[in-house]
Amino acid sequence: MVLTIPSRSLVDPVSDDSCAFFELLGQSLVEMVKEGLVQGADINSFNIPLYFPYEDEVRNIIESEGSFSIENLNVFKVIGIHMTRITQT
Repeated sequence: MVLTIPSRSLVDPVSDDSCAFFELLGQSLVEMVKEGLVQGADINSFNIPLYFPYEDEVRNIIESEGSFSIENLNVFKVIGIHMTRITQT
């Protein structure tokens, strides 16, 4: 099984590390407004609560829950619309 989970590379949960996701989402929403698919007022009221876990948090939860094992854990950095592998554990 393969899971793709947005995460952050820094331990501090309030760091700006996970902003790439919001940048891509913001660009998509602006394009949708330009194309008339949604109204600008709807974008201003859009709220999506998200939490991006740190790699160790994901590993600890999976291992402590016990239903699955991790054979390979890769971390990719999102740069614009491209992903680059930065670690493999």
